[in-house]
Amino acid sequence: MPFEGRFQDSPPFIDVLGQQFHQDAYTDIIFMSAWTRIWPLEQIMEPLRQHLNSGGRFTLYTGNSFRSTSIEAMECILSLASDFPGQVHVFVCAQNTGSFHPKVYLFLNSDERRSWLSVGSSNLTRGGMNTNIEANLTSTDWEKTVAVVQWWQQRPDSVNQLRLTPHLIGTEEEPGPLREMFNTEEEISNQATQSGETTAHDLQLIQNNAAEIVCLGAEVQADEADEPQELAHHPLIEALFIKRIRTVQATSHAGGYMDLSLPIVRDRFFGNYPLPDPDTGSHCTGRVNLNLFVNGTLTEARIEEWDTGEGARFMLDGYNQARFNDELPQFSYKLFVRTTSAYGGQIYVFFINIEHHAHQRIVHLFESHQEIYDGPLPRGRRYNGLNMVYLRGDTAAITTLIDQLSLGLCEDFNEVLRQAMQADPNLQDLL
Repeated sequence: MPFEGRFQDSPPFIDVLGQQFHQDAYTDIIFMSAWTRIWPLEQIMEPLRQHLNSGGRFTLYTGNSFRSTSIEAMECILSLASDFPGQVHVFVCAQNTGSFHPKVYLFLNSDERRSWLSVGSSNLTRGGMNTNIEANLTSTDWEKTVAVVQWWQQRPDSVNQLRLTPHLIGTEEEPGPLREMFNTEEEISNQATQSGETTAHDLQLIQNNAAEIVCLGAEVQADEADEPQELAHHPLIEALFIKRIRTVQATSHAGGYMDLSLPIVRDRFFGNYPLPDPDTGSHCTGRVNLNLFVNGTLTEARIEEWDTGEGARFMLDGYNQARFNDELPQFSYKLFVRTTSAYGGQIYVFFINIEHHAHQRIVHLFESHQEIYDGPLPRGRRYNGLNMVYLRGDTAAITTLIDQLSLGLCEDFNEVLRQAMQADPNLQDLL
């Protein structure tokens, strides 16, 4: 495996990194760094813009321990994101304990299975990219690159990530809720003391504001109904799963759980499959613990697979049979949204009862599906009626569909839904 180090006449790593932009028609460029500063971004800005102009995507995952990621760097990326909507994403990452500390740089041509990968010691800072003694192993082996991507997909729940948006940062005059987390370049240079982990205060800021990413749970006020609505601030939607409550009771299980479609679980909507063995009894073959945003509130949940023919079980902390049935009466909907940027995600769940502002639009989705789409619809059927809709494949179309469900922008509803369905024709066989 090639080695890149900073000794004597060897080129600085920023030059090695910059050269990769011109080596292939990459579809995705993904950086992971414990700290991010403005200088490296300025050095690669021209080739990065060329990559985005050609339709490529760029995602940055950054830590901020010691508050050593600068506000200037974040504003630089967010400015780029405004110039290339849907193509640029930045996530601030923190662990419940310890710090977010990888230094990984990925260039992927997913269409032709070509890649360039670097794993090493170089942060996205001037020192890490130019002046320090650093060591980085590089590879053009596609399978090794995929292994790194899978490593990130399988990260533990203790890694909190928040997609940064302009309203979270704000301006100096009108600061957003996360602006206080970031020092200026000058303040970072003058830091005399550093504490090793993300502070509890900053971690709480990330966790609290993550719930604001997807806005489907927010009600539209009556006096604002006729006003043009701004699109919700959320990442691209990787997958959307809606299940209708057809019976009088949302659940008849006294233990306080609901049935969940096992094919959705097997399709890795909730993470890796098969589910880990919980060792809790002979009938439970696997279980995964999750932190979900349920109606905008962070809630602990469990998904279990059973060998009794019941499929999967969906359990929420604090929910019993009565609460499920009260919040999800007949003809309500459970709506699961998995967000993503390249290879990371968060799951949101919404209970859509008759009083929810999106209820009528979801009813329309279910009742007129044959008119919307002339062909096999990704669906589950029970009692000769549409029971569920599961979409994945075209993230842009599904994201637009969420916006239309949330905000009532139904002008292109049918066409967007058709695009989302056509993106993955194999879903019919899955269900």
